Amino acid sequence: MAVFFSTKILPLALALVLNLCYRVVLSCSCDTAFLDELGIENGHIPDQAMKASSSLDNNHGPGRARLNQGPTGSQGTAWCAKSSDKEQFLQIDLIFTSRVTHVATQGMSDPPTGPGGSDITSWVKTYSLEYSSDGSTYNGYYFNQGLKVFDANVDGASVSCCELPYPMVVRYLRFRPISWHEQICLRVGVFGQRNVTTHNSITYEQIAVWHYWWWPFLWILIIFFLSMCVLTICIYRCMRGRLALRPKVSQRSERMRPSSFINPMLHEPKPQNGQVNIAMETIGEEFRTGEYEEPGDEVQEVVAHFTEGGFCDQHGILHFSVEDEEEHESLAGQVESHRVGSTRGNGKSI
Repeated sequence: MAVFFSTKILPLALALVLNLCYRVVLSCSCDTAFLDELGIENGHIPDQAMKASSSLDNNHGPGRARLNQGPTGSQGTAWCAKSSDKEQFLQIDLIFTSRVTHVATQGMSDPPTGPGGSDITSWVKTYSLEYSSDGSTYNGYYFNQGLKVFDANVDGASVSCCELPYPMVVRYLRFRPISWHEQICLRVGVFGQRNVTTHNSITYEQIAVWHYWWWPFLWILIIFFLSMCVLTICIYRCMRGRLALRPKVSQRSERMRPSSFINPMLHEPKPQNGQVNIAMETIGEEFRTGEYEEPGDEVQEVVAHFTEGGFCDQHGILHFSVEDEEEHESLAGQVESHRVGSTRGNGKSI
């Protein structure tokens, strides 16, 4: 049972825990319906507060980079860069210093230009973030001693929402595409709390302990779980070793064979003295080392004593007795010697 647990259940549990950690920390799977939007999607942030490094045309300017933006006349559904390279960015002025906790992205899905055509789609696959408090000096968003790279989209219509490993208290935010499909086209949404002061900002060290307090707890649980598994296996092996060293009760190698009883006196005349010797088959059996019986033990002779009227139907047995053959011969010899001596003595006297 312990071996099955350590080889089957434990790897599965670890895989589930690691998958949960991956989904919570590394993947983008939040739901924007339960988050507070900071004004990009609902239009509280004007087009003038949205800037970009370049634009494909007037129909795909930075003002079209609002989450869930639909086509309006000839206007496109997203911002698209004029050239697709890693120097492009989309910049958002949140108007107020805000606490940003989540970001979301969406690609472009323009309607077809002719009848029977398909939607024109392009999207960003991965991106990074830059932030600033004054709009002139920007810093990269880092996590785990490296620039944090966020997963974006896999098509032009779906929304990809990511939770930040730690919140940012900023006013200006830049999206920098790293990889894309076809060309750089992007719609964005920013979520959190508006109009906060810089006193509400939290350092990275504080976030590592406060926002992700469960990381140390999770590792403690994993270590405790592994320790219990190792302890269980050790106890199981010790118990098996002790049971193996315990002496076993010896058992006979084979079941005792039933003895065959033959009464040779059934067809003979009834004896006068009321006693009959019953011939028994010698029963001998080998014994294992360590048993109390001595090797070679065997039944020598069984003597049955009958009453006068119970010999034929065997209902008048007085008692059974077992006599050793050597003792019987010795007693018989002594009786014979005594009888011979007596005879000789009588002869001399004659």
